[in-house]
Amino acid sequence: MSTTVHDQRQRAALLQKPEYRLTDEQKQQLADMKEERELARVSPWTRRPYGDRTDQELNRLIATGPIEARREDKAAAAAEETERARLEQLGRGFRLTELRATA
Repeated sequence: MSTTVHDQRQRAALLQKPEYRLTDEQKQQLADMKEERELARVSPWTRRPYGDRTDQELNRLIATGPIEARREDKAAAAAEETERARLEQLGRGFRLTELRATA
């Protein structure tokens, strides 16, 4: 197999091409930036902000969000009403105990 002058020049150019390597200072800066990001719990820009959910799943969650919120509001209101009723019962129980103690 014969090599042409063009092939020889390409090989020579590749051998002369400088390799870019990070200096120790640059490596340290990268390590420091990575550590700062981890400490601050900042996700890299290449990750999705809402985890691994697909666009379709996110759209469904957005659409059903108000319905779920109303359901949760109703449950919270019922819990508050139950709490008020029980506190009232406790209050009446303490008053009866006080009345019996004074009689």
